[in-house]
Amino acid sequence: MIAPEDFCHDEISIGDVQSSEPNFYRFKASVPPNQVDNFLFSLVQAAKLNSLDVPTPEEAAKLLMSVIWEEYAYRSNLRLSSTPTADLSVCNPHLKASTEFLVCLEGPLYPPCSLDFLDQIHVPVEEPIVDDYLVEQEISNQKVLLGQDIPFEYPIQRGDILDGKLVILDSQTDKEILNRTGSLSIPLSGDHFAFESIIFEDCITYFLGRSEEKITGETNSFSASPEMRDAKSIQFVFATASVKRSKPAEIDAILAYYQMTSASELRSSIQNAIENRLRDGIQRSRESHLCDQLLKFAPSLT
Repeated sequence: MIAPEDFCHDEISIGDVQSSEPNFYRFKASVPPNQVDNFLFSLVQAAKLNSLDVPTPEEAAKLLMSVIWEEYAYRSNLRLSSTPTADLSVCNPHLKASTEFLVCLEGPLYPPCSLDFLDQIHVPVEEPIVDDYLVEQEISNQKVLLGQDIPFEYPIQRGDILDGKLVILDSQTDKEILNRTGSLSIPLSGDHFAFESIIFEDCITYFLGRSEEKITGETNSFSASPEMRDAKSIQFVFATASVKRSKPAEIDAILAYYQMTSASELRSSIQNAIENRLRDGIQRSRESHLCDQLLKFAPSLT
């Protein structure tokens, strides 16, 4: 008895190739008896190794058809898009040991993608810059978060944390580009405020001293999230659900909470955290920009 060997793709014979329309192919193929046995043996071994049922003759025939189809695509430098259709009037839908396997397959195959368009794609490169005011504001936020809660009364003042819904519109198109629930921190110092990863510059005056639950404003100075990258100017509406006010903690309380020995160590840690956050935002913005650029070169489906 001859020991089984590995299935040899080179012994697949393919001929009578026809292409009646673009990207559609039909051909006949044959696999010699010895390679049919090798293929069946590999299926049995794989089934035993993975504790699965051995494929039926019909299932084995479908698997071999797929191998033949992939082999033709490989030899012809074409891309697969789907499984082929077998002409059952020409081939036997069952795989039989020690018997030549004849098949006629047809289906779509496509030429390889050209990557020349990559030269036309430009993704902006930006390094994160951590300004001192961002560090100071984060320290202020920590003082508020670790402070002692006190009763809240309007108007809004520095150190307040507002929970609610932020809606952002593109000023030029009135298109809604963000609608999200979260927290907005009014810093103890500085003129900027943050909502999640979005920083609004010089907008603190829209909130300080206000007693309304719904606050509106407009600005063209903000750190853009991926959703806002195309907007030049935005309008925002913040609907306040609740407000938390606290007596700010001292710097020593913050150092003790984070088990740090000095204010400089705290500032360095905050600076690294902000830099990582900004770098992550830049990366997401670049990925979104790249997707938009790639879509320009995507083939039309119509």
